[in-house]
Parts: sequence; C-alpha cells; structure tokens
Amino acid sequence: MDELFINWVKEPPHILCLSEHHLSIEVNQSIIVDNYNLGAYYCSKFTKCGGVCTFLHKSCQFINVDLTSHCKELGIEICAIRLVHSPLKICFLSIYRSPTGNFDTFIKKMRRNTKSITSK
Repeated sequence: MDELFINWVKEPPHILCLSEHHLSIEVNQSIIVDNYNLGAYYCSKFTKCGGVCTFLHKSCQFINVDLTSHCKELGIEICAIRLVHSPLKICFLSIYRSPTGNFDTFIKKMRRNTKSITSK
C-alpha cells in the first residue's frame, strides 16, 4: 500500500477500487490504510487469484451495497458502495472477471447487478 500512496502525497484519491488483490477474507479485513475505510470487498474462496475491494477516504460517507449473492468465482467478482449525502445517486463498483471465466455468465450477472443497484 505504501508504494501505491507514494504518488498521491499531495492529493490522495477519495475512492480506491482494487481488483485481483489475491487476498483472503481475513487478510483483506485486517488491512489498515491510513485515512481510509474499507467500504466493500469480495474475496475468492476457492482460487488463489481474483478478489475486489473498495477503500474510501474517511471524509466520505457511504453505504455498502451487498452483492455477494451475485458473485461467482472466475465468472464475476464484484462489490459496490453508494455515496451518502450526494445530490446524485452515485455508486462505485469494483469488478473482476477472470480471463478463463465464461463471458456470457459475466454479462448476465452484470445486467442483474446493475438492475439490483439502480432499483435500490
């Protein structure tokens, strides 16, 4: 994480969406990034690659949008947050699709996810 932030000393980003982080649930939950909160994440359970997460600057207020039931390893790994107190309905998604995954499955799940997010 230090290597990532060294380039943003003067103006750090408000939202970081990371994909293919290769972390287990336990490791992902234990990562501490100064001035950031872990907003949402998905970790692969059966494969050693993949995984997505979103970190938000502590000044950002957000709601975690639970998309766990829509995830399928190698097909689509996705997590989302929705900003609070924004005049617009703004969601950020972190998405990973394995190159060996089924593309049709990915497209179908993405359609369901976008419908699920926009209907809330």
